[in-house]
Amino acid sequence: DIDESDWNNSWWSDGTAKPGLMECKLAIIELFKERSALPPPPREWLHEYTPRSNKFMQHEKLLQQYHVRRRYKLCKEVAALVQCVKNAIAEGNITALGSQDGYMISDFLAQALLVYSESPPRPSTHHLKACRSEDNDDYHSNQLVDDISEKDVISPYYACIEVFHILNELNLDIHPSHYAFAIRAACHEYRWEEAADLFLAQIGGIASDDDDQDNSRYRYNRSNLLAPGGFVPIDPTLGWDQPLQLGLYAVARNERSKMTLGRESAVGVSNPSKIVFETALRMCMMSPSNKENYVLAAGAALGRAGLWSDCLDFATSQENVISYGPSIAAAAMLACIESSRPIEALHAYEFFRSGNQETASEWQWAGGSMTAAKS
Repeated sequence: DIDESDWNNSWWSDGTAKPGLMECKLAIIELFKERSALPPPPREWLHEYTPRSNKFMQHEKLLQQYHVRRRYKLCKEVAALVQCVKNAIAEGNITALGSQDGYMISDFLAQALLVYSESPPRPSTHHLKACRSEDNDDYHSNQLVDDISEKDVISPYYACIEVFHILNELNLDIHPSHYAFAIRAACHEYRWEEAADLFLAQIGGIASDDDDQDNSRYRYNRSNLLAPGGFVPIDPTLGWDQPLQLGLYAVARNERSKMTLGRESAVGVSNPSKIVFETALRMCMMSPSNKENYVLAAGAALGRAGLWSDCLDFATSQENVISYGPSIAAAAMLACIESSRPIEALHAYEFFRSGNQETASEWQWAGGSMTAAKS
């Protein structure tokens, strides 16, 4: 392991240096040695609604197990190094002229984004209050707030957006993996709206017309630099830490937050499942062959957000059964499973398997048709 005290004497630690590109590359390699010594970040940092026994004690155990302080320090050191890169760009010491330099800068910044995305939730009273108002069973303890000072940590989400500004300034592409890193960082900070906006920016627009200008530099809007300039194919790989499910989870949590706060979305009263599944369909415009994975990911995201009941109501509608096909049944059951509702998942299975309900009408699938009973 690297001695953290050595970092305080590193040339990048105060964020004032103006290095060359190769110096920055060697520095990030050194910092990544510390990252490689840490266990992977857990799902708990995404603040899922999946019920867990003795949750408070488990969270305290995780704080020790995943070396939270070391991750805070690593994140802060990487942010200082990125600031040095900004200084060097301003001085002309680093440019993106030439394909090799552009590739090296993009790779360096991608590594910084990865570290930011793996930084733990910030122990601030602001987020403690925000989380308690949303879900009394999912919050950091006062002891955590007292033990780790605010000055010891930075906002990983803001740090990600700073990287996006650098990429834009150098006229370098913002890749889907970059968005995924920023989305995860935003979720760690309970920034559901920002996380959802980042994901939706890749597939043609956002769901909110919030005119709040606070922190406007860090908020996506339709004309902002974060817009990728068109639809971006989303990797259909399933998994809780994959870009697809992270993005849809952010959309689901944003809609749940609106419900909790009594807010309406741009299209009226918040209807989480409708919005999440329509987002999945929007992705099919670029990748029609991946429709099944997109629909399954939507169900998993709703379940992780605690919206299994809303998902069941949506999935058992005859209109939606026809629109989404057999995969909507699996998505509904997956939502129940993700919310630790095995009995409800079994009931959903029996419901879709039965041929007596109106939702068992003919489903169009692969050029033919089948009924719910046959599936």
